[in-house]
Amino acid sequence: MKKIAVPPFGMRTKKTVLSVTICILIFSGLTELARFVPPQDSFVYDLLRFLLERPSPIFACIAAVIAMQSTVENSLALGNSRIIGTAIGGAVGLLLLWLDSLLLARRFHILFVALGMILVVQSCLLLRRKLSVPIGLVTFLVIMLTLQENNPYLYAVNRILDTTMGIGVSLAVNLIVSPPKQGETS
Repeated sequence: MKKIAVPPFGMRTKKTVLSVTICILIFSGLTELARFVPPQDSFVYDLLRFLLERPSPIFACIAAVIAMQSTVENSLALGNSRIIGTAIGGAVGLLLLWLDSLLLARRFHILFVALGMILVVQSCLLLRRKLSVPIGLVTFLVIMLTLQENNPYLYAVNRILDTTMGIGVSLAVNLIVSPPKQGETS
């Protein structure tokens, strides 16, 4: 009988697990911290509650997993592309959802979906951000196809915040915990 060699946990695996764990802890901590903010009727209070009461760490965790690359430079490049794609997809989705609702009462929704996809791709390419296209399209489609009942504006802002947080955590871990040397992969 042939023995199966179990590969050891590599540094990238350890850093990915650490990044996701930190994201979950941050979300839990922020939610707990939000309980101590005294209620007031003010914009600052509402903004603080919005920033602290994060609904779920899932998008930050996904961003942290994807952003954890074999080098800090690759992590930064991919993270940057992901943030830009999320912002473009979110902005185009919100604009076209608003126009569709305002002008056509959502009777020609499929046309706005097609137009938006073209706008997202072209925007990413104009900015020379080819790697941003897939996440931009995913963000756009989620806004256009699944969020009619919820507030798509808050959704887009939450995705950008959560994605940025996950990427930031992953970059920090990659920089601090046994950073690979230039040209070396973890």
